[in-house]
Amino acid sequence: MSFDGIKKYIEGDKSWFADLQTTVNRMLKGKLANVYTTNLNMAPASVSTVVKLSYGDIGVDTHVTLQPTNAAAASAMASGTLYVSAQDPTASTITITHANNISDTRSFKFTLTG
Repeated sequence: MSFDGIKKYIEGDKSWFADLQTTVNRMLKGKLANVYTTNLNMAPASVSTVVKLSYGDIGVDTHVTLQPTNAAAASAMASGTLYVSAQDPTASTITITHANNISDTRSFKFTLTG
């Protein structure tokens, strides 16, 4: 689920308060619009995947949480060779380091917090 956030308040706009209430209620239910998806690179020599994000989505203190969404991804995570090796707020990227694998698509959801 994603949402655009809260629009700028214009004096006299009563719908703004309803939008604010809806947004805050979504946040209280954990709907933070911070869930992304990615697949790890499958090239034989590839041992990292760079994920490009929208500007401002990541900062130096952002925490990245990976969640495997298929068996191959769960296996990669269990192997102990999968980790976020870099995050670059200037380029709006994170780098996920992993073992190479040319046979299975490894799909993940991830969240960004902070």
